[in-house]
Amino acid sequence: MSRSGALLLVLALALSIALCCAAWAQEGQAPEPQPTAESVAAQPTAQPEATAEPLPEPASDQTDMLGEPLEPTEQTEQVEIEGFVDRSVDPSLRRPYYPLLVILVFSLMTILPFISGMIEVLNPRDEYPLPVKMSYSKDPRYLGKSARRIFVKALGERINEEGMQKVRMSKEELVEVSRSKHVPAGEQIEHAMYVPGDLVAKEKINFEKDIYVTGDATVGPESRLRAIACDGRLELGANCRISRWADCEQQVQIGEGCVLGISCSSLNEIHLGDKIVFRRLYGYKITTPDYHNSEPHLETRSPQRERIDPMNIKTIKDVATVLDGDISIASAADIDHDLIVRGDLAFGEKVMMRGSARAYGFIEVGKGTVVLGDLFAEGPIKLCQGAEVLGHVFSQESVVAEEGARMGAAGTIKSVIGKKAITLGKNVAAHGYVLTEGKGIVRCEESS
Repeated sequence: MSRSGALLLVLALALSIALCCAAWAQEGQAPEPQPTAESVAAQPTAQPEATAEPLPEPASDQTDMLGEPLEPTEQTEQVEIEGFVDRSVDPSLRRPYYPLLVILVFSLMTILPFISGMIEVLNPRDEYPLPVKMSYSKDPRYLGKSARRIFVKALGERINEEGMQKVRMSKEELVEVSRSKHVPAGEQIEHAMYVPGDLVAKEKINFEKDIYVTGDATVGPESRLRAIACDGRLELGANCRISRWADCEQQVQIGEGCVLGISCSSLNEIHLGDKIVFRRLYGYKITTPDYHNSEPHLETRSPQRERIDPMNIKTIKDVATVLDGDISIASAADIDHDLIVRGDLAFGEKVMMRGSARAYGFIEVGKGTVVLGDLFAEGPIKLCQGAEVLGHVFSQESVVAEEGARMGAAGTIKSVIGKKAITLGKNVAAHGYVLTEGKGIVRCEESS
């Protein structure tokens, strides 16, 4: 709000108060009219402040049958009430400031939210904007780190005492402390576990509480886990199911048909089997079955483009080429600028795109095409066989990466986001985040 706007609001408030006070004063000087017969008759006869006068007696010429004068009959007494005014008789006597009071209250309620702003405008205290840490980002391993802190704090000095410990976490919990734990097949574990060593669990085991392993963890096929934090390597057998999350500081190997819950994160590599279902993945490198190490090198493929002086940028057309309608780019083309397409965008085979592209529809990246920048689409994004995108990939719909597709590059942290779905084929690699709010799945050609 500007300074002039604040002053106008203050003047409007002062004017409303002045009008209300003037109307109130005028009403207080209005003369009080005398009571009428109807208003007096409607009032009770016994009032401590009222004075009653009887009506005149009947005429003396009224006589009975014997000629005697009649006794006066009882008549209704008229009562004069001091200070009583019937305002229903004359509308001009009603209080005239009620509408002004409504206006005043409305004005106050309208201005009240702006009072702090007006004070800041008239007497500013914040000369500079609030500091914002632009490099801040949410820690993708927050759940695992938080669970580790909770285990260590809850166990306290008893962290090295083997056996069952009753501790206070979010509530009273039983925690089993065991070094190099071996769990036989088919067990039902109903308590939390802290293993300062390695964990080896056979098949068909149900872990109903959280697990923290400081060494390596191996879980057999068809097991069920709630959440697991592992400081070493983590290996899950086929058809395991995680209901919440898994976090690991070393390499993660996921067997075929596993369900990874809400999140699976690692400081190292995550190797996914076929038919894996996920929602959020984070790792230095995320790969699918039959992966071959043929990663693009960022330093050799980084775009060599002329820098644009920000002072020369007036519209979006100064930094990108804006095209209307559906666009198809011929095979083997070389593009050295950004593209904004108000429609669908299709790249041919073996195209070199040295910038970023945004489409209002879908984007299809042909076989062997390399995009050195980012891809943004309102519709689906499809990376055909052998396509490479060194930047971020974001779609409001879905992302499909076919066999041999590469997203990101070694030494970088990029994001692959498909809001509704992500499908990864075999021999696919991504670096950093792979996120979806819907369903993510690894589906090789042989799988249904």
